[in-house]
Amino acid sequence: MNTTEYSKLLQSIRSQFIGMAKHDPSYMDCVKALNLAESRIHTGMRKDGKTKEFYHQLSIVGFLITQHRNLANPRAVYIAAILHDTPEDYPEFSAMIREMFPNDFVYAQRLSKIDNDGNKIPYATYFGEMGRCPVCSVVKLVDRIHNTSTMPGVFSPEKMRKYIDEIVQYFLPMAKAARRAFPEQDAFYELAKSVLSMKVASYTYFLDEIDRVNGKKPKHEQDTSPRI
Repeated sequence: MNTTEYSKLLQSIRSQFIGMAKHDPSYMDCVKALNLAESRIHTGMRKDGKTKEFYHQLSIVGFLITQHRNLANPRAVYIAAILHDTPEDYPEFSAMIREMFPNDFVYAQRLSKIDNDGNKIPYATYFGEMGRCPVCSVVKLVDRIHNTSTMPGVFSPEKMRKYIDEIVQYFLPMAKAARRAFPEQDAFYELAKSVLSMKVASYTYFLDEIDRVNGKKPKHEQDTSPRI
């Protein structure tokens, strides 16, 4: 996905939000969410130990801005993307973002895989909920696009395989359900499906080659489930 240097990407996205706010003042909430997340919430580093943690959210938003005209409620999507990890990873900020963004907190909360009682939501239930939300379905798909873009050199082959298998089992069916439910976002879902399908194909080949080098039978040759 994005390879723009962190500070340039941050400034570019902030400037674009300010520009949007000149036409629709409600987009200033996107600026507020961006500033809050960057300065107080996501202040650490990613798993590679070199990349700022907030680069993940910025990359997702950068992708989403290119889809602005294909989204029914882009403002809500941007705020949800910026705050999507907060309720699960930084619950101490939940009350603050609920107060600051009372109409948008529901999306950040829905994107959490942990329910209000602290229990992990079963994947089938979670992705069913994602597919019924025009905002969360969009953020979740681009979240996985970015995660799979940064796997090499960070994730083990086993974890990479798990992420790819989840795309086939959960993400693509969710995209299909959301596309049917929200046809006004059809162009976005088609793009997300194409990108994720290419990720599955390329990583499957890459991981199969690792298996062959290690003298193992490639996993997909053992698996009888349908592939893309």
